[in-house]
Amino acid sequence: MAKKNKRKWQNRSKQGNQQEKANQNTEGKNKTSDPRERVLPEIKLEDFTCSFCQKEIQDLPSALSDKTSGEPVHFDCVLEHLKESEEIGENEKLFYIGKGNFAIAYFENPHDLRKFEIRKLIEWENKEKESTWRNDISDLYSLVE
Repeated sequence: MAKKNKRKWQNRSKQGNQQEKANQNTEGKNKTSDPRERVLPEIKLEDFTCSFCQKEIQDLPSALSDKTSGEPVHFDCVLEHLKESEEIGENEKLFYIGKGNFAIAYFENPHDLRKFEIRKLIEWENKEKESTWRNDISDLYSLVE
């Protein structure tokens, strides 16, 4: 039994050595020669500035549309704006619930976040209004499989 295990180990190490040799042989060669490897085009997104903080938006896919202009703004800036402008009571929290919507939820027990009641829905992004900057991102993501 021990001999079988030893033989398997030797076979594995031979395979590992063969792989190392193959890797060494391909070093310095053009890696695109393998038809299985695809070269993806460099993706360059348009630069946008957040209208709330006046800083450049680094992570455009996580941005939200500004309620008035439709231009991208930082998610965190929208969250801070809503915290300041909305009346959030005791045992209430502001949450992002998806698709450009936020909610203020009330918790009977603030230590148990499983039971809550949504007190107010806040529609931040207009569903009917299409954002061209978001369409551009969608088009770029379709290039990457």
